[in-house]
Order: sequence, then C-alpha cells, then structure tokens
Amino acid sequence: MSFAKDFEFVAGFADAFFRQSRIRRSIEAFHKLGITKWESWLQVEMGLFFETCPQIAEWDMEVPFALDQRQAISRGRQRKHVDLTVRQKGCARERWILLELKQHNEMGRCVSSMLEDAQRIFAMRNRSHHGDQQRSFMNLGVFEAGSRPEIETHIRNAYEGADIAVDRLWVRKVTSRHHAVIV
Repeated sequence: MSFAKDFEFVAGFADAFFRQSRIRRSIEAFHKLGITKWESWLQVEMGLFFETCPQIAEWDMEVPFALDQRQAISRGRQRKHVDLTVRQKGCARERWILLELKQHNEMGRCVSSMLEDAQRIFAMRNRSHHGDQQRSFMNLGVFEAGSRPEIETHIRNAYEGADIAVDRLWVRKVTSRHHAVIV
C-alpha cells in the first residue's frame, strides 16, 4: 500500500466519523459549555467508530513504540504511545497506520502540538513493543479556525519550518467553528 492510498483510507473514515450528527452535536456542546480538553473523548469515540467500519480489520489505542535515543527530541524519554493504530483489511497483519489526534481551540497551538507529535513519531523505532510495524503516519487535529486557505497555509508553513513534508492535506468543516485536519 502506498501512502496516498493510506491517506485516502484515513480521510475516508475521518470524513464518515465527522459526518455523524452525534459527533458534531457533541463538539458544538463542548464549545457552548466552554469544555476545552476533549481529546481523550475524541480518541475513544473514534475507536468505537472503528468497530463499525467494515474495512478496518483491527485497531488499538496507546500503543508503545521505543524512541531512538540518538534523536534530540527523544532524550529523557524511552517510548512514545501512539494514540490510535489501525490495520486495514487485506493488509499485512504487522503493518499498521499510526494516527495521532490533537484538539485545541486555537489553531496555532493545535498545529504546534501536531508537529511535536510528528517529530516524535519520526524519532521512533519502526516496530512497537508488540512487534507491530509502522506503515504510515498521519495527524488529525480539531480546532477553531477560519478559511481553508488560512488553515492550509498555516500547516504548510509550520511543517516546512520543521523540515517535514506535507504530502497530502484534508480539511473538513465539522461545525460552524471547528475544522478537522489530517496531514
């Protein structure tokens, strides 16, 4: 499988996930109630959604991967726990798509956190403690933002400055104030 196909797969299930009226209503309620820390809720809800996706063979949460201690970002940390790992049906059992989730009301803070996760993922060893192997890595962030061009420019500039290529970008408006972004 190519990264492009993995990206289309992830963008497809993210689109279906965020199209659910229950999810959109919950995000809107968080905003109205001033609830700002709902990343764990997002992770659990997405995991439960995976159970209903016929094209997902397996998924897991908080899978530990060892960090390469030669990388500066790894110093002092032994491992990185990946938010969600997904194995698509028809793909090798040990090859997984790694998905890091981020949520912050402010786009800049959310993108910065996504970038930190990306840097840690690139500093990981290729196999988890369970023997699962990384096939692709993607970030998914939810934040309050403006226009699609503003979002794309902000993300590309942030990642370019960190020397990480943004091969694909998917932007979906979730509610009147929130957008979901996959990089």
